[in-house]
Amino acid sequence: MEALQLVQQTIVYLEDHLLDHIDLTEMADYIGETAYHLNQTFTMICGMNPEEYVHRRRLSEAAQELMTGDRRLIDVAEYYGYNDAHSFSDDFSDYHGISPMLARTTKESLKVFNRLYVRLGVTEQPPLSFSIQDFHEVRLAGYRTMVDHQELFNHFLIPDLLYEAKESGHFDVLRSLTAAQQLHVVVHPTKDGTEIFYGVPYDAHTTLDIEYMKETKSAVFQQQGHIDFLYNKLWQSIEQQLMTLEYKKNDYYVSLLPLQLDFDSDYTRMTFVLPIK
Repeated sequence: MEALQLVQQTIVYLEDHLLDHIDLTEMADYIGETAYHLNQTFTMICGMNPEEYVHRRRLSEAAQELMTGDRRLIDVAEYYGYNDAHSFSDDFSDYHGISPMLARTTKESLKVFNRLYVRLGVTEQPPLSFSIQDFHEVRLAGYRTMVDHQELFNHFLIPDLLYEAKESGHFDVLRSLTAAQQLHVVVHPTKDGTEIFYGVPYDAHTTLDIEYMKETKSAVFQQQGHIDFLYNKLWQSIEQQLMTLEYKKNDYYVSLLPLQLDFDSDYTRMTFVLPIK
């Protein structure tokens, strides 16, 4: 139930700040959750991130105002945070599929997106299966980066980061350290940002960054698919298992991927290790 409560609190906040710039850090501080988990839970349950929710709501509300014809286009644009009518018209057309000038005469083409409300539901689709295992401690050598909260709105954040790592030659360095050819990706949400580390098991001296992973009881998932969608599919299943899986928030979430990562393959295998209570 905690996830649904978090989603409800987020919706209330977004509706109260519909005309404001959505700062993920401020919203997380107000609600009392880290930005990573707030964004993750909302996105996986609602099917959109908070920024996308506000974008759809604004353009839907703007369409309602244009249908009445009581305000000028530039006035509506400025009211919903646009600097000029042109940028508003571009966004309006991209979302609704018609020009804002046609809002009154083509009402049936407008996409009405009303406020969301939380309720329990059921599905015939089973969640992803997992096994309970002890994840053994390991010393990792690799690369660490801190991601700003606003970057969490990127649905492909981790795949993009790993692609940049491959292009920069980091994977070649890691391959020279091990014969195992298995990449560890560690995500650690903090109040100041989300720390992402990628590396390989290595006990010798190195100038690379070091991450020590402690032994922990974990739910272990096995997943296969395109790297762009593996993380979202996995977290969606985790967040929707309201009654069966209680995991540790703001901990270290480890995914194991092939070091020879093919960014075009639809058959990439990933093992995901989720610390549980």
